[in-house]
Amino acid sequence: MIKIKWLGHACFKIYFDDIQCVIDPFEDNYVPGYRNIDTSADIILASHRHNDHYGMDSVRQLLRMVHGVEVKKVQTCHDEKGGSLRGENIVHVLEYNGTRIAHFGDIGHILTDEQVKEIGDIDVALIPIGGTYTVRADEARTICQQVKAKIIIPMHYRCGELGYEVLETTENFEKLFDNIEHRNTNEFILPDKITPNVVILQYRMEKEMTNTEILSRVDHTLLKADAKKEDILRICNEAVENNTASICINPSYIEYAVSVLGDRIPVCTVIGFPLGAMTTAAKVFEAKDAIAKGAKEVDMVINIAKAKDGDFAYIEDEIRQIKEAVGDHVLKVIIETCLLTDDEKMALCKAVVNAGADYIKTSTGFSTGGATFHDVELFAKYTEGKCKIKAAGGIRTRDDMVKFISLGADRLGTSSAIKILNSEKTDGGY
Repeated sequence: MIKIKWLGHACFKIYFDDIQCVIDPFEDNYVPGYRNIDTSADIILASHRHNDHYGMDSVRQLLRMVHGVEVKKVQTCHDEKGGSLRGENIVHVLEYNGTRIAHFGDIGHILTDEQVKEIGDIDVALIPIGGTYTVRADEARTICQQVKAKIIIPMHYRCGELGYEVLETTENFEKLFDNIEHRNTNEFILPDKITPNVVILQYRMEKEMTNTEILSRVDHTLLKADAKKEDILRICNEAVENNTASICINPSYIEYAVSVLGDRIPVCTVIGFPLGAMTTAAKVFEAKDAIAKGAKEVDMVINIAKAKDGDFAYIEDEIRQIKEAVGDHVLKVIIETCLLTDDEKMALCKAVVNAGADYIKTSTGFSTGGATFHDVELFAKYTEGKCKIKAAGGIRTRDDMVKFISLGADRLGTSSAIKILNSEKTDGGY
């Protein structure tokens, strides 16, 4: 999966699956209105050394080996007079699994025939359009035509109150094209089948999430086999005190938890847990029994063996039956991502959506692995916003929680959130 995220001005963060690349970060407090860059990356690139493109200290270098992304640097100029006015400029061409993305930096001229040949045909062009310091809108269009760009994402322009006042807005650029797509987000996930168009991203002034906001998305969880009544009472009190989204407990304690919580915090429970290998009829009975006892939310485990057999029709039918059993109550579907291939996960995204479930959930927390950033990104892409996402298992830090939410998780399943946010030691359990 390739995701392109606009961080303002000419700065983009591009995700090539789990490989992260940042291009042209600006120095802190340098470009008017834009939030300072605060991110990390495996690959950090700059088209030239001007302060609004060379804030390299704003990006934390990830210390790991990366393979699969080829970076080609094509020399151009920052102006139409061979660089005599503003110097040189590098066009970066990034290629990953056959997809080619070009970031044109502060290019100031139409490409020469030699440069066109060197750059080659491009799938996605990140192109400046604001004029004054770079090419104008009409010149940017010509460059995109020269490299046969399929998707065009403009940058380096005046965005409302953001950016330099001397730059143009997107108005003149948009007049030159028929296919314009305005996104209400600063992110674009490259589709498997590329349809030529211009994508206008919406800059987002992302703010730091508060602990209260994070906890409002947490299913405060206790699913240990030896959990006692006093433990259930403790997490009920913690949930009320911290206003978590729910508590998630084993079915035998539903009635007790409901008696403690009343309507203050929803009670969530698990069925078919943790293996998912029981019959559909047994799961349907569990679901009905849980709702009758007062549960407001149900997290079910799919039949994982059926997924490995490729019998997704069975799984979709099972989910549908359980959703009918819980009715208007919330159904979350645990697919146990650590045991699946990406193709199986994609097929299950479709099954979960088709069956009418409310959430797709990564993990039980009791298998070989928990939630990963990759899996949440995959869910976001292949559910297409038609159901919500819950990340569960293996959440260890505040940064983990914020990252999962930023990638599209609406809920987090963890027993440790309150301790983590209070900087207390955790036992690492679900």
